[in-house]
Amino acid sequence: MPALAPGQIEAFGLTDGDEALAIAYLVNPLHYGTPDGLWTKAIGFLFGPLSTGGSVTGCLIWNIRTVKERR
Repeated sequence: MPALAPGQIEAFGLTDGDEALAIAYLVNPLHYGTPDGLWTKAIGFLFGPLSTGGSVTGCLIWNIRTVKERR
């Protein structure tokens, strides 16, 4: 697990103690998709591009709408 910078823990209102390390160790496998092995990684691989596509199409729709309003 990568080390946390000293300011990162305090930014979340936590102290540099056992609780902060416990939270970091719980979140790390979820972030990388390793709690259930290949299935979790496959789900992340499928839904990752969908969330990115949603953001991109949302920006495109917003841009088209604002360009029409400017004319």
